[in-house]
Amino acid sequence: MQKSKYLLFLVGLSIATTGNASTNDCPTDLIKNNDKVRIDEIDNYSALAEKCQDYYSYSNLGLIYSHQGRGLPDEEGQDNYDKALDAFDKAQSIATRNEDQSVALEHYADVLLEKGYKIEALSILKKALKLHPNPPYILNEKTATLDKELRDSATSKDFILRSSGLSTFSSNIKLLTIRPAEAAASPKTIDLPESSVDISIHFEFDSAKIDPDSQAALLTLANTLADPKFRNKKFILVGHTDSRGEGEYNLNLSKRRAQQVYRELERINPELANKMQIKGAGEDELLYSGDTELMHWLNRRLEVVIK
Repeated sequence: MQKSKYLLFLVGLSIATTGNASTNDCPTDLIKNNDKVRIDEIDNYSALAEKCQDYYSYSNLGLIYSHQGRGLPDEEGQDNYDKALDAFDKAQSIATRNEDQSVALEHYADVLLEKGYKIEALSILKKALKLHPNPPYILNEKTATLDKELRDSATSKDFILRSSGLSTFSSNIKLLTIRPAEAAASPKTIDLPESSVDISIHFEFDSAKIDPDSQAALLTLANTLADPKFRNKKFILVGHTDSRGEGEYNLNLSKRRAQQVYRELERINPELANKMQIKGAGEDELLYSGDTELMHWLNRRLEVVIK
């Protein structure tokens, strides 16, 4: 397969290529739509990232590697995807704004999707949503669409293990260290647990009574949390509601629902009792924006935070 002389970008904003990188060459934006980058100039972008050590340099390097990966045979393409993941991880870790950190995480998730890691990508996209002060429509819709697609498997043992990074399938994907760049200046508290998973547990309307159809999901959850991989872990069961209804009422309802899940898990496996805590978040930690039934449904969830 003959390699193209250029990489043609389909996303992003722009910088000029450079031979010997200096601080004056450091980019101030992302690669532009339809910008061309010569393949033999990739080393220059790598040197620029090493020199500048900033969000834009590493993000642009990640965009180059991920785009190049799409045009190469499997083994070579995977190598470029891995380099892209490293670059985007570096970009998010040194970003000085939550918005930029969110964009880097979204790019990271896009590469995971290219590699076929949908479950792992969803976990990263949810963190990107939480970080962004005003999530763009495309990020909200992309995450919600993937979340909806995976909800049917969201109570499987494989889903829980992969979301927590403890599956052999995802063992070659490192758990990212993600700390909000603007934690102190943020207008709201941003809770980014290293590992968490949203479970589809259904309740009767306006009640903490668990729908009988969710008993199988509870059994799977209890058995998975008892897996030896979680031997030294603790769990926080966090109840979430949608945005409809009074805030205080929703907060109390979410606590009662988390408490009911606690009781059911304890009944199935009493040894879990001293490893679990509960928390009600009500409508304070909505994941998705939008007033559609889908967004309300996705916002109503039980989150298991793994510590």
